[in-house]
Amino acid sequence: MNQRIATKEQHWVYQSIANWANFSMDRTAIKVVAEKDFNVFHYLRGDLLTDNIHAYFGYYNERLYLHFIPSSVDVSTSFQDPSIIPTALYSSIGIKENASKGPIEKSDAEIRISKWEDQEVRNKVIDNASFVQVFWIPNDDFKGNSPLKINLAIHNDQVDLVLTSMGKSSSYLDTCKPIPPFDSTLTQQKFGLLQQLKIWKIK
Repeated sequence: MNQRIATKEQHWVYQSIANWANFSMDRTAIKVVAEKDFNVFHYLRGDLLTDNIHAYFGYYNERLYLHFIPSSVDVSTSFQDPSIIPTALYSSIGIKENASKGPIEKSDAEIRISKWEDQEVRNKVIDNASFVQVFWIPNDDFKGNSPLKINLAIHNDQVDLVLTSMGKSSSYLDTCKPIPPFDSTLTQQKFGLLQQLKIWKIK
């Protein structure tokens, strides 16, 4: 589970994303981290006007993170200085929570979350699935202006995210898209931080 040592010039958020790119190739190491059950994240910023959200995986000090970036901010000009992150970037560390018993209305969401919590099923997926670097989350998920709980899950034998609105009436959201692959509407150029990491040659 070796990870690169961050320099003074590089913000730990960028380092964590670079760490994940390397770490996600070591399936044995992922299994060890997954067994710790830090599989729940929270987005507490509430309503967005027009942006979608890009949720980047990070790995830092042996903990998983999701870094949330509004799509309008995820452009190359936002990441010219490797020591500074945009103020709109929001990070969440993974925490422990028995999410399958939470206020999720859809049985399908409970099944997906429970699959991640099942070590045997999870390890099989980790051995065979392709790991993405970022998830695209649509703007509509934030219209209720309530915090979101984000669970690691498994769907169709791939790592997935399940979003649960934490408002007065909790509701499950199945709207995230793993990136890559890219399609005609979500081109590689629309993920500025992903491009900037390549420019910085963080491997």
